[in-house]
Amino acid sequence: MFPSTAAGLLHPPLLTSEEILHIMEARGVYLIAIFFILLATGYGLMFLRRGIRYLKMVESKYIDESILDTVELSLRTVWGLSVLFSCLALLGLAWDWFWDNVWMLLADNPATGTGYIVPFMSCVIVGVLVGISIRLLHHNILYKEGRLGHKPRSVWNPRVALVVELFTKYLIIAMGVVMVITISLTAIGFYDQIVGGTAAWIALNRNGLIFLAIVLVLGYFFIKVSEAFLDDMRKKETSFSPQILTVSKLAIRYLITIVVGIVVLFSVLRMFELAETGVVIVVVFIVLIGVIGAVAAASNLRNAFSGLILMGFRPFVEGDTVRLLDNVVCDIVQVGLIFTKVRTVRGELIDIPNNDVLSRPIYNYSRSSDYAIAILVGVPEGSDIERVREWMADAIVETEHVVDGRPPEIFTVGMEQDRVVLEAQVHTGHHKRIRHIKSELMKNISAALRRHGVCCTVHLSDRDESEAMRIVKGHETQVAPRRLP
Repeated sequence: MFPSTAAGLLHPPLLTSEEILHIMEARGVYLIAIFFILLATGYGLMFLRRGIRYLKMVESKYIDESILDTVELSLRTVWGLSVLFSCLALLGLAWDWFWDNVWMLLADNPATGTGYIVPFMSCVIVGVLVGISIRLLHHNILYKEGRLGHKPRSVWNPRVALVVELFTKYLIIAMGVVMVITISLTAIGFYDQIVGGTAAWIALNRNGLIFLAIVLVLGYFFIKVSEAFLDDMRKKETSFSPQILTVSKLAIRYLITIVVGIVVLFSVLRMFELAETGVVIVVVFIVLIGVIGAVAAASNLRNAFSGLILMGFRPFVEGDTVRLLDNVVCDIVQVGLIFTKVRTVRGELIDIPNNDVLSRPIYNYSRSSDYAIAILVGVPEGSDIERVREWMADAIVETEHVVDGRPPEIFTVGMEQDRVVLEAQVHTGHHKRIRHIKSELMKNISAALRRHGVCCTVHLSDRDESEAMRIVKGHETQVAPRRLP
């Protein structure tokens, strides 16, 4: 008897030198066989690597570098495991203790009579074949799409190729998983119990499983029909924004998915007689989602609703020149679900929350008629007002981009200290160049009056201009007031 450990396993015996020599003489051929197997394995792996390197230089429509890497790794794995188990078997033949306490535990399972080595190697081979098959399938799909150096006679549509690849890929994976599970259950001796119990459960719940299959198929069908309908609406000229259609597509998809998921959950739990548990799970899930959504996305929901309103009623579109918020004149870059992206006259790119956009009036210059620019001019009290109006009108007409068909309107609007204040209303249709036109008007009016000896002040009456705008007053400059009292 060999000495035992606390766990009951036997220690390997301590052999004397004479016993070792006797074993070498009687069973040394097994040890020599192990040596030659390892030596042949080393040479074989070296030639395998060289062969793979050679094949990588010759790409074809059947193989490429990724496939060859997968093949090399698979062959190394299977070869290495085969050598390992062969060496263990030869070591067991050379050493009785190893045969009884190690090899027999791996090679013999009294419950099944097959052991674990053969099922394990079978599962490894199945996994290797699945991996190589998926690589070959992907490479072949790339060839069918014409994305390789070798071109097919007729190129496949990318969508068709994608569907074929996904269907075949997951079919191969499913078959591999079923085979691995079957082999594993057979190896541990529970195949008959599990398969028999599963078959009985399927027979008992056959109607429920058919109902589940119908629900899944109908859910998938309704999702595809709704997406096709919205895609058709996108192609036609409708009043709906493309982003509204995109959001609607996502909303319908998630809604159908949630409904189908709840139905499937209740059906499965009912098959296991746990319908009441399903009610509790659904209620808790809905409450948690509602609380989390209300706390984390309250402001985002307001912005999202505002975004839907902007996309639906479309007070502006991309490219329009508008005035938003606190007199921000800008061009619309993109109308999103949460933010509206704009570019100011200074080139600043701003993301404005949609709720803020709707909270204030929206001035759309691109959709308006000729835009009126108001220029305030202050002249000395004793000036000839009629002549001043003529000089101002001449300066305005000479300004570029001013509407020719609408002459400027000049009014006397009040007194400011010792000055008479005139207001000139000028119209232009060039909304993108408003700032340039305002600058030219102020410069031309000021220059025209000073040529005739009139010391004047010129500034804009629009509240959207900067507080720090400098105005001309003789040879001095000062900060213009926002609005005359």
